[in-house]
Amino acid sequence: MLRLVLVRHGETSWNLEHRIQGAGSDVDLSQVGKKQAECTGDALKRYQLDAVYSSPLLRAHETAAAIARHHGLTVALEPDLKEIDAGDFEGRTVESIGGALSQFMFTDKGGKMPVLPGGEGLDELQARAWSAIERVVAGRQSGAIVVVSHYFTILTVICRALDFPLTTLRRLRTNPASISMI
Repeated sequence: MLRLVLVRHGETSWNLEHRIQGAGSDVDLSQVGKKQAECTGDALKRYQLDAVYSSPLLRAHETAAAIARHHGLTVALEPDLKEIDAGDFEGRTVESIGGALSQFMFTDKGGKMPVLPGGEGLDELQARAWSAIERVVAGRQSGAIVVVSHYFTILTVICRALDFPLTTLRRLRTNPASISMI
Protein backbone atom coordinates (compact mmCIF):
# COMPACT_ATOMS: atom_id res chain seq x y z
CA MET A 1 0.00 0.00 0.00
CA LEU A 2 1.25 3.48 -0.87
CA ARG A 3 0.85 6.15 1.81
CA LEU A 4 0.80 9.81 0.81
CA VAL A 5 1.62 12.07 3.75
CA LEU A 6 0.50 15.65 3.18
CA VAL A 7 2.08 18.21 5.51
CA ARG A 8 1.22 21.88 5.70
CA HIS A 9 4.16 24.19 6.36
CA GLY A 10 4.70 25.64 9.82
CA GLU A 11 3.55 29.05 10.99
CA THR A 12 4.87 32.26 9.43
CA SER A 13 4.64 35.85 10.60
CA TRP A 14 2.05 36.40 7.86
CA ASN A 15 -0.18 33.71 9.39
CA LEU A 16 -0.15 35.71 12.62
CA GLU A 17 -0.85 38.96 10.78
CA HIS A 18 -3.73 37.32 8.85
CA ARG A 19 -1.92 38.30 5.65
CA ILE A 20 -2.60 36.40 2.44
CA GLN A 21 0.44 34.41 1.40
CA GLY A 22 -0.03 32.68 -1.90
CA ALA A 23 2.36 31.50 -4.57
CA GLY A 24 3.90 34.96 -4.90
CA SER A 25 5.16 35.38 -1.34
CA ASP A 26 8.25 33.61 -0.09
CA VAL A 27 7.86 34.12 3.65
CA ASP A 28 10.03 32.02 5.96
CA LEU A 29 8.92 30.27 9.13
CA SER A 30 8.51 32.16 12.40
CA GLN A 31 10.30 30.84 15.50
CA VAL A 32 7.09 29.01 16.41
CA GLY A 33 6.90 27.66 12.85
CA LYS A 34 10.44 26.31 13.10
CA LYS A 35 9.51 24.50 16.32
CA GLN A 36 6.34 23.17 14.67
CA ALA A 37 8.40 21.87 11.74
CA GLU A 38 10.75 20.08 14.15
CA CYS A 39 7.79 18.57 16.02
CA THR A 40 6.29 17.37 12.74
CA GLY A 41 9.63 15.80 11.85
CA ASP A 42 9.65 14.08 15.25
CA ALA A 43 6.09 12.83 14.75
CA LEU A 44 7.03 11.26 11.41
CA LYS A 45 10.24 9.61 12.72
CA ARG A 46 8.40 6.36 13.39
CA TYR A 47 7.45 5.95 9.72
CA GLN A 48 9.71 4.58 7.04
CA LEU A 49 9.67 7.39 4.48
CA ASP A 50 10.84 6.86 0.92
CA ALA A 51 10.87 10.44 -0.33
CA VAL A 52 10.13 14.02 0.72
CA TYR A 53 8.80 16.50 -1.83
CA SER A 54 8.14 20.17 -1.22
CA SER A 55 6.83 23.33 -2.74
CA PRO A 56 9.84 25.52 -3.53
CA LEU A 57 8.50 28.30 -1.30
CA LEU A 58 10.75 28.81 1.72
CA ARG A 59 8.09 28.13 4.38
CA ALA A 60 7.35 24.70 2.89
CA HIS A 61 10.97 23.85 2.11
CA GLU A 62 12.07 24.65 5.68
CA THR A 63 9.33 22.35 7.01
CA ALA A 64 10.27 19.59 4.57
CA ALA A 65 13.95 19.82 5.53
CA ALA A 66 13.04 19.30 9.21
CA ILE A 67 11.23 16.09 8.22
CA ALA A 68 13.84 14.81 5.75
CA ARG A 69 16.67 15.29 8.25
CA HIS A 70 15.28 12.49 10.48
CA HIS A 71 15.37 10.04 7.57
CA GLY A 72 18.60 10.97 5.81
CA LEU A 73 16.61 12.09 2.77
CA THR A 74 17.04 15.02 0.42
CA VAL A 75 14.06 17.26 -0.26
CA ALA A 76 12.96 17.27 -3.90
CA LEU A 77 11.37 20.54 -4.97
CA GLU A 78 8.16 20.41 -7.01
CA PRO A 79 7.03 23.82 -8.36
CA ASP A 80 3.44 22.67 -8.94
CA LEU A 81 3.01 22.22 -5.18
CA LYS A 82 3.07 25.99 -4.62
CA GLU A 83 0.11 27.68 -2.96
CA ILE A 84 -2.72 29.19 -4.98
CA ASP A 85 -1.77 32.27 -6.95
CA ALA A 86 -3.63 34.86 -4.88
CA GLY A 87 -3.09 37.54 -7.53
CA ASP A 88 -4.22 41.00 -6.41
CA PHE A 89 -4.83 39.72 -2.87
CA GLU A 90 -1.20 38.65 -2.33
CA GLY A 91 0.25 40.23 0.82
CA ARG A 92 -2.97 41.97 1.81
CA THR A 93 -4.58 41.39 5.18
CA VAL A 94 -7.86 39.52 5.46
CA GLU A 95 -9.34 42.66 7.01
CA SER A 96 -8.31 44.80 4.01
CA ILE A 97 -10.18 42.58 1.56
CA GLY A 98 -13.27 42.52 3.75
CA GLY A 99 -13.29 38.86 4.74
CA ALA A 100 -11.70 35.46 4.29
CA LEU A 101 -10.03 34.72 0.96
CA SER A 102 -12.24 31.65 0.62
CA GLN A 103 -15.35 33.85 0.24
CA PHE A 104 -13.96 34.93 -3.15
CA MET A 105 -13.28 31.35 -4.21
CA PHE A 106 -16.71 29.81 -4.03
CA THR A 107 -19.02 32.42 -5.54
CA ASP A 108 -20.64 30.58 -8.41
CA LYS A 109 -19.80 32.10 -11.77
CA GLY A 110 -22.28 30.29 -14.00
CA GLY A 111 -21.30 26.82 -12.80
CA LYS A 112 -17.55 27.50 -12.78
CA MET A 113 -15.25 28.16 -9.87
CA PRO A 114 -14.16 31.80 -9.91
CA VAL A 115 -10.61 32.94 -10.55
CA LEU A 116 -9.01 35.26 -7.99
CA PRO A 117 -8.39 38.71 -9.52
CA GLY A 118 -4.98 38.53 -11.19
CA GLY A 119 -4.48 34.98 -9.90
CA GLU A 120 -5.96 31.51 -10.29
CA GLY A 121 -9.01 29.55 -9.18
CA LEU A 122 -9.31 26.41 -7.09
CA ASP A 123 -9.92 24.21 -10.13
CA GLU A 124 -6.67 25.44 -11.72
CA LEU A 125 -4.81 24.90 -8.45
CA GLN A 126 -6.23 21.40 -8.09
CA ALA A 127 -5.23 20.43 -11.65
CA ARG A 128 -1.70 21.73 -11.10
CA ALA A 129 -1.29 20.11 -7.68
CA TRP A 130 -2.81 16.78 -8.71
CA SER A 131 -0.45 16.64 -11.68
CA ALA A 132 2.45 17.01 -9.22
CA ILE A 133 1.03 14.26 -6.99
CA GLU A 134 0.74 11.93 -9.98
CA ARG A 135 4.39 12.58 -10.84
CA VAL A 136 5.69 11.92 -7.31
CA VAL A 137 3.75 8.67 -6.89
CA ALA A 138 4.34 7.38 -10.45
CA GLY A 139 5.56 3.80 -10.44
CA ARG A 140 5.26 3.38 -6.68
CA GLN A 141 3.06 0.62 -5.31
CA SER A 142 4.03 0.84 -1.66
CA GLY A 143 5.94 2.91 0.86
CA ALA A 144 5.39 6.42 2.16
CA ILE A 145 5.95 9.73 0.42
CA VAL A 146 5.81 13.07 2.20
CA VAL A 147 4.55 16.13 0.32
CA VAL A 148 4.97 19.48 2.10
CA SER A 149 2.80 22.21 0.72
CA HIS A 150 0.23 24.85 1.59
CA TYR A 151 -3.32 25.28 2.89
CA PHE A 152 -5.36 25.45 -0.32
CA THR A 153 -3.02 23.16 -2.24
CA ILE A 154 -3.36 20.37 0.32
CA LEU A 155 -7.13 20.76 0.59
CA THR A 156 -7.60 20.54 -3.19
CA VAL A 157 -5.49 17.35 -3.25
CA ILE A 158 -7.56 15.85 -0.43
CA CYS A 159 -10.76 16.68 -2.30
CA ARG A 160 -9.45 15.06 -5.49
CA ALA A 161 -8.20 11.95 -3.67
CA LEU A 162 -11.56 11.49 -1.93
CA ASP A 163 -13.58 12.48 -5.01
CA PHE A 164 -15.18 15.41 -3.17
CA PRO A 165 -16.29 18.54 -5.01
CA LEU A 166 -14.08 21.58 -4.47
CA THR A 167 -16.90 23.30 -2.59
CA THR A 168 -16.13 20.82 0.23
CA LEU A 169 -13.13 23.02 1.05
CA ARG A 170 -15.47 25.32 2.93
CA ARG A 171 -15.75 22.64 5.61
CA LEU A 172 -12.14 21.42 5.70
CA ARG A 173 -9.17 22.86 7.59
CA THR A 174 -5.47 22.18 7.97
CA ASN A 175 -3.45 23.84 10.69
CA PRO A 176 0.19 24.91 10.32
CA ALA A 177 2.49 21.86 10.44
CA SER A 178 -0.47 19.48 10.34
CA ILE A 179 -0.27 15.97 8.88
CA SER A 180 -2.92 14.41 6.62
CA MET A 181 -2.45 10.84 5.40
CA ILE A 182 -4.01 9.26 2.36
